Amino acid sequence: MSQHEQLAIFRASYDFALHIDTVVHGLSRYHKYSIGPELRQASRSIVRSIVRANYAREERSTLLLELRYTLEDCKVLLRLAHDSKAFRSTNQYLHCAEQLVTIMKQNEGWLKQTQK
Repeated sequence: MSQHEQLAIFRASYDFALHIDTVVHGLSRYHKYSIGPELRQASRSIVRSIVRANYAREERSTLLLELRYTLEDCKVLLRLAHDSKAFRSTNQYLHCAEQLVTIMKQNEGWLKQTQK
């Protein structure tokens, strides 16, 4: 098992990416091909950023700050998808948002630990 696979933030982001993939698969055709690819890309970018930050030593803080912006972008995309009625239900949106907030909190904790 790789070192990054043991991180709680990696597992949470991986689960989030899988969940987003499932959600996008169930979207209407219009949303599946408009905002769906952006949601998939953002969720996968989060996972890749965590792996890169885990292996970086000197530039970890920089990578975690970039991850913060990627997470914020994803949050905006989720909100946009919700407001445009892309999600089948509000509960589906809330579950995605809760997963994302968990990842954001873990990122902030990791960032604070790295900056000490």
